[in-house]
Amino acid sequence: MLPEGQALEEAARANRVSKGNLVGLLIALGRETAGALRLVLPDSPGRDQAHKRLLTPDELAHRLRQRPHVPFTVWDGKVRLSIAGFQDKLAVLVEGEDWYLVEGPDLASTHILKPDPVDPRLAGLTSNEFFCIMHRSGTIL
Repeated sequence: MLPEGQALEEAARANRVSKGNLVGLLIALGRETAGALRLVLPDSPGRDQAHKRLLTPDELAHRLRQRPHVPFTVWDGKVRLSIAGFQDKLAVLVEGEDWYLVEGPDLASTHILKPDPVDPRLAGLTSNEFFCIMHRSGTIL
């Protein structure tokens, strides 16, 4: 449920929580896990408010170019993702042609955006993962 590696460091720093404080990290990040699972305290402010923010193609392209200097998981001044794993990821809600960053009890992500790693030694990693998933599922490429 929690990010790993650099993403964990960024999440802990952005929320001013030790990366070893798992309960603190779950409290900070639990609103926005993958899919329909949310972890919130009963008295959390805004816990019942649903909000979706349009993510434009221009904004996404700009943020992808900034990845070497700006953490991809931090949007609007807060960590927007707690999906486990080492690579950059962003959970979004896709409705028609529009993509949204979402929060709230009645909204859930439908897709995970996963760009290629910034490190050139890992170039093609996401394409390889996609190929392996499609091959394993029996889908003809």
